[in-house]
Amino acid sequence: EYLFHAAALKDVKSCWYNPVEALTINGIGTVNVLQASRDTGIKRVIVISSDKGVAPASGNLYGATKAVCESITVSYNNYSASRKTRYAVCRYGNVASSSGSVIPLFFSQKDSGKLTITHPKMTRFWITMSEAVRFVIHSMESMLGGEIFVPHLPSSRITTLANVIAPGAELETIGIRPGEKI
Repeated sequence: EYLFHAAALKDVKSCWYNPVEALTINGIGTVNVLQASRDTGIKRVIVISSDKGVAPASGNLYGATKAVCESITVSYNNYSASRKTRYAVCRYGNVASSSGSVIPLFFSQKDSGKLTITHPKMTRFWITMSEAVRFVIHSMESMLGGEIFVPHLPSSRITTLANVIAPGAELETIGIRPGEKI
């Protein structure tokens, strides 16, 4: 009755170097999930998006695919008007300590006394896994169809996070990756 669509190629770098895969998995894959949900009578569908989908930086294919997914998801409410399936989006920031998070990287670098950062002015929005789960479930329960749910999240500079994890460590700036936002 309820479907949470979280499958995606989520790494900015992977999408940059594999644009066909990014489009296939994030774009066409989402369309397939939405169509199958409509055709099988699923009641509600939540598509998980990213803050990187908001005005994606030039060259950020990951953000662009998530922006497209959001647009397609919202529009599917029109395609399914005569059916019971309704669609909405949950968009949030970085899940702390997830596989793509910088937090595990900083912990692995901590003992060396040097942490690599992309840019000293880099900021990120943070959410814990349990907060993300509660947010997505609440959005599913309250959706009518067509919403893009966005939680109010705390943010921090990457340098602040680095200094909390490894106080006094040297911060080596390695530069932003292709398509990455400051």
